[in-house]
Amino acid sequence: MNSPAAPGTPSVPTTLDEFMAQALHMELDAVQRYNEFADMMETHNSPEVGEWFRKMAVVEGKHAAQIMTEMGWTQAP
Repeated sequence: MNSPAAPGTPSVPTTLDEFMAQALHMELDAVQRYNEFADMMETHNSPEVGEWFRKMAVVEGKHAAQIMTEMGWTQAP
């Protein structure tokens, strides 16, 4: 018998839709984080590193778009 997850513990996806929704949210979180890192690097006079983080944000955004397309979603679940 499975016991419920502890509070604050992410649930384990059991369907393809749940798995892909979790993957999508991870990609969208990565976009946000990379952009935050880029802002910090630009603030601290490291524009080259900031540019690299911006490129990574674009890559992660493409991953998110690919998930949306392949799942046939028009908005994030």
